[in-house]
Order: sequence, then C-alpha cells, then structure tokens
Amino acid sequence: SESTYEQLTAKPLKNSKTGDDVRLCSFREYLEIMKKYGMVCFVELKGEYTDPQVKGVFDLVEQVYDLKKCILQSFSVENLQKARALFPSLPLMLTYGLNESHYEICFEYGLSLDIDYLAFKEEMIEQFHSRGLEIALWTVNDPDDFERMKKYNVDYIESDVFGG
Repeated sequence: SESTYEQLTAKPLKNSKTGDDVRLCSFREYLEIMKKYGMVCFVELKGEYTDPQVKGVFDLVEQVYDLKKCILQSFSVENLQKARALFPSLPLMLTYGLNESHYEICFEYGLSLDIDYLAFKEEMIEQFHSRGLEIALWTVNDPDDFERMKKYNVDYIESDVFGG
C-alpha cells in the first residue's frame, strides 16, 4: 500500500516454482484474464474501503467483465454491506479465519462464507446451503488436504498450487 504500481512493476519477480520472470498485473488485466478463460473472479478487499472506492472497483468489473462472475470477499462486514448497497446482485463472502468467531452473522446479512479450511467444520455445509449460501475454503495447498477437501460438498476450493 506504500508503493505505486510503477514501483511494483519496475522489476520482474521470480516465480518460486518455475524460476520464470513474472510481473504484477493491474486489476483491469486480471479481469481481462478471468474473462478470457471464463473464470470466477475472486476480489478481496482488505482493510476498510469508502463507498467511492468500492464503487470504483466494481464499476470496473461491470465495464470489463461481469458482476455475476465475480465474488467479493472481505473480513469486513462493513465493506460487504457497502457493496450490497451499491451492487445488489454482486455475490458476497465473509472471509473467516481460525481466530474468528460468530460466522452466524452471515445468516443475518445473507453472506456466503470464505473460510480458512483449517477452521471449516462439516456441519457448516448444511447451515449455509440450506439458506442458499455458498462456502469457499482457503488456502488448500497440501495435496492430501486438497483431496480430502474435494470430498466435501463445498462450492469452491482456493489453492495457490492446484487448479482445474
């Protein structure tokens, strides 16, 4: 947050898995990549955002891609409420970690859940799905954990290393 886009893209980065040079892309470029491959676009707003900032982010999503193929994730219920007021059809997920409590707030506000897979409990599936809400698990990078999590009837499994 203390660097400009120009500073962040001045030098290539090394892909830790392949050793290839890679670069950061802009949000617009990310949306264009998601559109090209028909992918679901996850956008996480970290920290507190103002109404104009939330509007700017999702105006760009509408311009470049599709709100229905985008999911807003945030630890901040306030960010999610702002987005709901501005973009009623935008899918929303409360990001939820190991040290969080009271995921039941999702039911009050009609929020799906983006949960650290280590905090996930099987009974959550029925709690959310019976209300028409989705569950995503983050960040499942271990092969055994990934295979185990695939057996649950969750809607998304987020991983830095697995896909498909």
